[in-house]
Amino acid sequence: MMRFVSFLVGSESLIGMMLLIRVLLRDKIPPGILYALWLVPAVRLLIPFTLIPVPVLPEVVGEAAGVDEGFKKAAADHATITENAQDAGRVESGGTTEAFFPTKNGVDMREAVEPEGTADRKRTGILSCLPCIWLSESVLCGGYVVLINRRLKRRIRQMERLPGKRLIPVYIREEAVSPCLFGLFHPCILLSKQTAKNKELCRQALLHEETHYRQKDHIWTAFRITLCILYWWNPLVWMGAACAREDAEFACDARALKNAALSERKAYGYALLEILQGVQDSGTLVQGITPVSGKGKNMKRRLENIVSEHKRTSLWPLPACLLLLLFLGGFCFPAQRVDAEEKTIEGPNAQTEGEPGKTAVVEPEPVKEENDGEAANQIMDAGTEEGREEQAEETESGIRVSPQEHREGYREPDLRYTASAGWLTDLAGRPEEQEKTEKLARRALRELYDLTGYQAEVCFYGYNEIGMLFFALSEEDMAHSRVFYSYGMGEKDGYGVIPSIEIVSARRVWYSDVQQLALPESAASMEKEQLAVWFLEHSPLCPEGVIVKTEPADMVGAGCFKLTMEDGTFYEIDIDMEILAVNNIYGPYPADAQH
Repeated sequence: MMRFVSFLVGSESLIGMMLLIRVLLRDKIPPGILYALWLVPAVRLLIPFTLIPVPVLPEVVGEAAGVDEGFKKAAADHATITENAQDAGRVESGGTTEAFFPTKNGVDMREAVEPEGTADRKRTGILSCLPCIWLSESVLCGGYVVLINRRLKRRIRQMERLPGKRLIPVYIREEAVSPCLFGLFHPCILLSKQTAKNKELCRQALLHEETHYRQKDHIWTAFRITLCILYWWNPLVWMGAACAREDAEFACDARALKNAALSERKAYGYALLEILQGVQDSGTLVQGITPVSGKGKNMKRRLENIVSEHKRTSLWPLPACLLLLLFLGGFCFPAQRVDAEEKTIEGPNAQTEGEPGKTAVVEPEPVKEENDGEAANQIMDAGTEEGREEQAEETESGIRVSPQEHREGYREPDLRYTASAGWLTDLAGRPEEQEKTEKLARRALRELYDLTGYQAEVCFYGYNEIGMLFFALSEEDMAHSRVFYSYGMGEKDGYGVIPSIEIVSARRVWYSDVQQLALPESAASMEKEQLAVWFLEHSPLCPEGVIVKTEPADMVGAGCFKLTMEDGTFYEIDIDMEILAVNNIYGPYPADAQH
């Protein structure tokens, strides 16, 4: 979303700069060059990505410089979520869930919350609808444009053709309309009956429209119409299209009268005035025509340009304009950010100076008490009094890992079985299997809490007979395959599949509440391979043994790693490095396994 906003702001900056150039430098730049400059914002609008990556300086937050944007965002979210997770409780009353915060200075602050979903999910749901609305309206606009232009195309077949050899066909219309160039693949000129009868007006009108054809304005017109269809909601795009059409007329006049005598220029100007006096309609921006048009001050300026035989122009602003537009086109849309040499995570009142491998560093704002100014809530790791674990032990042969104990603070969720999707097994009438499956599902959610710190409150789960458990926030979500967590049971549970866990973060989809609340203390300074080891060690799939090799896996993405154990078996881990969350873990695979 932020990339699109950056693209939009930058594109509109280009249009705004062109409008400013028109006002300040119109008399300094030849009309044809000014018209050609519109190509820069037009191409930018049609290509919403950066062709050449442009590095920018890293951002500075507080006193820490060079903080990567993804790490900063993850840290801020972790701090907020951790504070809410520690301070907030939930109670049900009359079918409505209420949130209360008893640790906020001892005040019980209550507010009604919908049973399913959060404010973030609602916002994400609304945002996910915007592309559909955009696309549907663009299709409607495109359909309207095709309709009105096909209607004119059909009428041309019934029009009288002007005799004589012409550069392109010329047809005579009965209506009192402006002469225009029409058509993209088979262009033609349309003249009104009154203009066609007057030889001088006909000659000047044909000169004007044939010049439009020579400078390929029928193609530029289609270009402008396409942009108006795609950006139907953006008034600045429509304004730019209207100004570009005006500039096309100025450029056409300049090219048609190049090296013309003053008398010829005056005749051309008088002809335009006479043609426009009886015009009823000059067409709209979405019609594929280039009409003779002009009103008020615009027409006055146009006539002044026509009769100014020796009007001076200067090319000195052209390089400056091009450089400025290209600068905006490149630097408003950086493709990548230079990584800082040192990355730090800072939450409110939290410092990150620990060693790699330690857990739960992002601290929410502490609850201040009279005799304890240092009190703060943290996500604590079970088995240690200070909420920290010893990092994986490095040996000469590799990194020794071992399964971790359960985290403290876990609460059993309200767990409900569903077979609403066709790919789930219906356990109705099979009480023993129901009981076994529920135990496995509760274990899977407990292990999700151990890995991420996420506490499920109400959850629906499903099961299929190959050994997979699926979890969703509602029965409807399950029916539509909106699963936020899946758990593959392996040989130890009596199934023949490779054990696996797959997690979908709330930072990525609207139908998930899962957040990666637990992280190593200095995650920002750890290598990606170290993070992969940390996630494996804190997952339910972690073995007792030594990791002898860590390497990129044959999976899509920069955060995919293969961790090989000393016995040859291996695990594959996919990490979302932008939000510092684990996506999935598979293993152990046999030593000779091939994908």
